Amino acid sequence: MFGYLEVEATLTEAGTGVQITGTDYISIYQARESLWFKNVDTYYKRGIPFYGEIQMEKEDGVPAANETIRLMLNETYVANYITNENGTAWFSIDTSKLFEASFTLRATYAIDDCRDLGLMDPYTPETSHYVRRFYSRTNSFVKLQQVPEVLSCGQETRIMVQYVLNKEGYGDASHVNFYYLVMAKGKIVLNGQQEVSISGAPYDTFFIPLTASEKLAPTAQILVYTVHPGGELVADSTRLQIEKCFKNKVQLQLSETQGLPASNVSLHLAAAANSYCALRAVDQSVLLLRPEQELSADSVYNLLRVYDYYGYYYNGYNLEDGYIEPCIPVKETFFNGLYYVPVSVACDRDVYEVFRVRILNVPQILLLLYWLQKRQSWGVGK
Repeated sequence: MFGYLEVEATLTEAGTGVQITGTDYISIYQARESLWFKNVDTYYKRGIPFYGEIQMEKEDGVPAANETIRLMLNETYVANYITNENGTAWFSIDTSKLFEASFTLRATYAIDDCRDLGLMDPYTPETSHYVRRFYSRTNSFVKLQQVPEVLSCGQETRIMVQYVLNKEGYGDASHVNFYYLVMAKGKIVLNGQQEVSISGAPYDTFFIPLTASEKLAPTAQILVYTVHPGGELVADSTRLQIEKCFKNKVQLQLSETQGLPASNVSLHLAAAANSYCALRAVDQSVLLLRPEQELSADSVYNLLRVYDYYGYYYNGYNLEDGYIEPCIPVKETFFNGLYYVPVSVACDRDVYEVFRVRILNVPQILLLLYWLQKRQSWGVGK
């Protein structure tokens, strides 16, 4: 229900005293804020904290600062969070005791219940996000930090890697190696390894140093992995957005920003040694009428072929196997007078899906482990 104001106006003509009366209505309603999740994964890995952000804006698009947001996991209260000056609230959920195949996060605006809304309908902004689990046979996981912003060329950053490893099978080993690959434009441009200790708590973090450059632009993929003694490949990947830039830098500067016709203007051009530079001078109206003719980093990169592979292809052939039914039939079980129905977990994600997207140019041993992982997820060869 909406409230309203009734407005009545009377206009009197001077001299004649003739009056005209008009009536109109002005609606009154509660301003409706909006909520949504951002930078949140669709899968969780048990033992690794589940991070995310909740954005809140007022009806006019202005960030809602210093507001309280209540977060629920299914029907369980998690915590209240306060938005910052940008209307953003960060949250973290401990997943070490989660065993659900999936769960729903629900964020609601914790409105002051003491407000007098009169005859208006109470409205509570809310949003939800569905999360599934990430499957691991050994309960071992690794998680790469998401980097939502575009990295500038030359910018140095450290990508956080979180991991939790099941110590069964490691024996007396106190350290394990993680390996990482950085792929861009269809090839590996960077690789390395990091030795970590497993003598303490099963959960820990380390960082991958990375410098954004033209070799990684416009997008790069990071793949990090290790091999568990139980025969499972533990891996994760993420995508980075890199500023469109070039190896050779050039600077152009004019002595005057404005000048009269036939006046002399000096031009200063600076670039790296042995750089081939070309100059073009056109009237600004030409670019206004045909902006596609303007030479820019975007126009150059649009001419390049950027590879983004999905699946397992070799020499143009799709080598994906068809779906194979699990060797254990999925059927009801009758025991002590009761029927037990198996729970379907077909929507779980596993390391097979990670490599299905990032399969290009990885070492052959990883391809073998990837294929074994895929077959085991189908129940083949067990």
